Amino acid sequence: MAEKLNSYANAEIIGFLPKAKEFNLFKRSDNYPFYKSFQIPAQAISTFDFTNFDFYHHVDDETENMDFKHMTNFINKMIPALEGMINASTKEIKLTNE
Repeated sequence: MAEKLNSYANAEIIGFLPKAKEFNLFKRSDNYPFYKSFQIPAQAISTFDFTNFDFYHHVDDETENMDFKHMTNFINKMIPALEGMINASTKEIKLTNE
C-alpha cells in the first residue's frame, strides 16, 4: 500500500516498519477486526517508530507531549495520497496472502 500512496502523494512519505511485523502490530491494532469481518485492506498509518515518542501507550501519554505541528504536516502530505486512492476508478489495493 505504501508504494501506491507514495505515488499519489508524489513523495516518499510512507514506508514499512520492521518492528510492526516483529511485534505483530496489525493483529493488535484497531484495524484488525475490520479486516477479519470484511476481508478488506485495513491499513494503519503512523509516524511512530518506537524511537521517536517515549510516551507511546504510556500512562503519561498526554496531549502536551504530542507534536501537533508534525501531525498537521503529515496529514497535509497524506491528503493527496488518500484522495488518489479513494477516487481511483478501480480497486487498486487488494489483499494478498503475504
